[in-house]
Amino acid sequence: MNKALLIGLGTCAALAALAYSGLFAGFVGAEEDMTRYAPQTVVGGPFRVTVREKGELDAVNSVVLSNETGESTTIVSLLPAGTMVEEGDLILQLDAVPVEEELQEDQLKVTQARAAFETATQNLEIVLKQNESDVATAALAKTLAALDLSKYEDGEYEQERQKLEGELSVARETLSQAEEDYEFSKRMAKKGYQALNEVETKRIAVNQAQIDVNAAREGLRVLEQYTKPRTLAELRENKTETDRNVERVKAQTKAALAQAQAELEAARLTLEVEEANFARTKRQLDATSIYAPQAGEVVYVSQESRRGEDQSVEKGATVFPRQDLVKLPDLSRIKVNAKIHESQISQINTGLPAIARVDAYPDREFRGVVTAVSSVPVSGSWLRSDLKEYEATVELDPLGPGDPKLKPGLTCELEILVESRSDVLQAPMQSIVSVGGKRFAFVLAPRSPERREVTIGVANETAVEILSGLEAGEQVVMSPRTHFADQLSDLEQRLGAKATGLREEREAAAAETPPEPGNAEAPQSLGVTASEDTETDATETDATETDGATESDRESGNDGATESETP
Repeated sequence: MNKALLIGLGTCAALAALAYSGLFAGFVGAEEDMTRYAPQTVVGGPFRVTVREKGELDAVNSVVLSNETGESTTIVSLLPAGTMVEEGDLILQLDAVPVEEELQEDQLKVTQARAAFETATQNLEIVLKQNESDVATAALAKTLAALDLSKYEDGEYEQERQKLEGELSVARETLSQAEEDYEFSKRMAKKGYQALNEVETKRIAVNQAQIDVNAAREGLRVLEQYTKPRTLAELRENKTETDRNVERVKAQTKAALAQAQAELEAARLTLEVEEANFARTKRQLDATSIYAPQAGEVVYVSQESRRGEDQSVEKGATVFPRQDLVKLPDLSRIKVNAKIHESQISQINTGLPAIARVDAYPDREFRGVVTAVSSVPVSGSWLRSDLKEYEATVELDPLGPGDPKLKPGLTCELEILVESRSDVLQAPMQSIVSVGGKRFAFVLAPRSPERREVTIGVANETAVEILSGLEAGEQVVMSPRTHFADQLSDLEQRLGAKATGLREEREAAAAETPPEPGNAEAPQSLGVTASEDTETDATETDATETDGATESDRESGNDGATESETP
């Protein structure tokens, strides 16, 4: 199908639609009632793009008091919210009974650890003194062993040898004298001057003297061959052993000292740990009583549970470690904390102006500026774990003397101004309908609404910017799908079928005409450029839509809506 044929068919369809429209108008004979469409006027004027979310007031600067006990506990008593307190006043009391019991146990452990430390200290002193004594004893034994060896080598041995040699010499002289006396007695006996028994006595004396000589000689031999080597060996070994014993005692004393020092260090560390535990428990006990560090108004901090429920700070409630409980806010500067959905967070930047409408003061507006935007989402509840929201903070302008007193915890509606323009053509959001990737509006005409394709720009919660397709002063139908459901359904089917047919036609044409060598672009034999092809498609689309709308009107008779000429 070429371009001329498509244009011709479109023209015929348009003429048929106009003829039918005139015929139908003549048949009806009167304009239909337009009020049932609840029309709204397309206007030009100021246009604001805003993001609205619920928020909660808070102080810019606050002293936050939390559960510093390190354990989960319960609230025993607390002052009413809003109470004005002075520095040092008791605000909230947590359950202290378990902490008091733990403190008593820690006190007992500290006492035992201190006793063990003192024992280890005294034991170290004993070991040091014992080591000194053992080393001195070993050194003395070494010295005595060396002296014993020297004494024997240089004194006792010589003394014993000389004694034995002297005894041998005396024995020999005694033997010589006895022999002379015996010989003299024998001569005298022969002469008759002595009796035989005297001679016998002299003979016995000679024998005894000989025995003494032999004994002295043998004693000297034993000294040289046995006593001296044995004694020297014993004394030398004793000296060597005492030398080794000195080293052994030194090693033993060193080990004993190391053991005593290790026991003392272990006792010291144990004492430090127990004292630290006692101090920590003492701080926990002190933390069960929460006092005001400064004057201010008591504000209790609510926490959101994993189930998405608010957990109030009240008597008997369970609180967790590090859970914020009390705020003492500085009411001179107030901010709004809000959670922005991920689909809108890209529009929010610091410096954007904002307006807060506090529920407690519905007739007042409080202006401020976005001061912080979180870069990571906050955790959602377990019921909505897929929900991603980002925290944004708006600091409100300082309050004047006549302004109401804002308090942390109040709920407000926060409106952040993303964009503001002075003269924008705009239509109500509910007047625009999207069909087949295009957007349409139904405009009131003298006899019946007509469908127009429109191009839109930015949008806010109630209106949308109109770039083309509508003019200021025209009235558009609200909720078109309610009034023209059949026509829009038929249009959606035809736009889908048309798009499919055009795509198949292009593919078939491309398959029939092979590309020229070295040119992978669209075939030149089609006779149109890419832009011309696009224009052709647009013309075909307009013609088809015009024809289709007329046919749809005939078939459904749907409120007599007709379509305008191509915008």
